[in-house]
Amino acid sequence: MPAFEREWAAALEESRRTFSLAGLCEVVQVWQARVASAPSSRRVPRLRPG
Repeated sequence: MPAFEREWAAALEESRRTFSLAGLCEVVQVWQARVASAPSSRRVPRLRPG
């Protein structure tokens, strides 16, 4: 199971027990920061035939 799905599932289960969305919000914020700080992937231009 990918890391985000694992963390999201754990936070979702916690929110069901505690009736709080704090854990879900934290997972989203952490992953937004991870994505924002990740190096961008450069697309390689396709070669044109001919």
